[in-house]
Amino acid sequence: MKIKKVYFEDENLCVVTDEGCVMKQPLKWYPHLLSSSDEERQQYSQSTVGLHWRTLNTDVSFESFYYDKGSSALMYVG
Repeated sequence: MKIKKVYFEDENLCVVTDEGCVMKQPLKWYPHLLSSSDEERQQYSQSTVGLHWRTLNTDVSFESFYYDKGSSALMYVG
């Protein structure tokens, strides 16, 4: 998966893939991101396996966006 855009909406981490899919996860699963500033949230890097915020010591795997749609861990908007 390639991420074209990372943004935060309400209390969710949102990504837009290169295929145009919008995927969301609740920030409550990532306490450091939840309590961080907008500036800190924009300081991430992308690898082949996910997103990394070095200053926040937080990693989010791409795989985590594909968890079961019925799980409270994921909201998927196709």
